[in-house]
Amino acid sequence: MADNTVIWTGASGEKYTLYLYPIGNGYKALQGVYIFWKQGADRLWYPIYIGEAADLNDRLNTNLKLHHQWACITRNGATHICSMSTQGSTAQQRITIEADLRQGYPNSTCNQQ
Repeated sequence: MADNTVIWTGASGEKYTLYLYPIGNGYKALQGVYIFWKQGADRLWYPIYIGEAADLNDRLNTNLKLHHQWACITRNGATHICSMSTQGSTAQQRITIEADLRQGYPNSTCNQQ
C-alpha cells in the first residue's frame, strides 16, 4: 500500500487501484466500487464487504447507516473504506468489477448471503 492507494486483484487477475479512507469520509456524487475492511491482529487487511453504488457519497456518507449490511459491517470491525470511481463506465461495467472483486475475495464476511 503506497500513500492512500490499495491494489486489489479480482478473480480474473485484473488489478484495481482503490483509494483508502476512514469510514465517515465525504465523497463526490460519483458511481463506483467500494470495500469495507479492517486490519487483523496479524497486521494484514481483510475485506468485510465489497459493493458498488451509483452514488458513492449517498451510499458511503449521507445514508451510510442505512446500508443493508451496516450492522454486519460494524459488528465485524470495519474501520476503513477503499473506493474507486467508475465514472464514465456503464452500470453493468461497475457491477462486473464488483463481481470480479467479490469472487477474488470470497471470504469477505458480510457478502456471505
